[in-house]
Amino acid sequence: MTEEFKSGEGISNQRVQEFVELLTAHQVRIRGYILSLVRNYNDAEDIMQETSRMMWTRFSDFEPGTDFLAWGRTIAFYRILEYRHSREQKGKSQIFHDELFHILESEAKARKKDRSQDYLHYLRDCLKKLVTHDRLLLRMRYEQNLKVREIARRVGVTIQSVYRNMARIQSQLQLCVQRSAAQEERT
Repeated sequence: MTEEFKSGEGISNQRVQEFVELLTAHQVRIRGYILSLVRNYNDAEDIMQETSRMMWTRFSDFEPGTDFLAWGRTIAFYRILEYRHSREQKGKSQIFHDELFHILESEAKARKKDRSQDYLHYLRDCLKKLVTHDRLLLRMRYEQNLKVREIARRVGVTIQSVYRNMARIQSQLQLCVQRSAAQEERT
């Protein structure tokens, strides 16, 4: 966080509240966008944190009344590119070359603009289908914003177990949303 945010100097409380409200309203969709381009949940969470930090740092550049979600996705895209390049520098291979990655990102943007509300509806329905324990894990992580370590402590399992369960739940939700979308396309 910037010193400006910590001290509260240099920015009005109204502007801080505006940022928090906009980020809260769009955070799930930005995270979903990141997850659609970065398959590793932990890496995607790190990128989301960096994206949120960068959005705050650059919030003075954001024009009120414009598309906050599009602005946030653009920042996320550049954080993802940084992530990809840092992986390459560490000798880890990438699934897609940058040119193909840009094409996939553009297509993902176009699809999400058209169907984002549909996908949100599918996701809500899919969340209702999860078993109680899985919904509890998601609530602890995303509503209560608990760290994985704290979730593991509360539930009485290992940290790795929480990560595995979160990955499993994410896969279930992704598959459920995809099936719902495919079913709607057939009708």
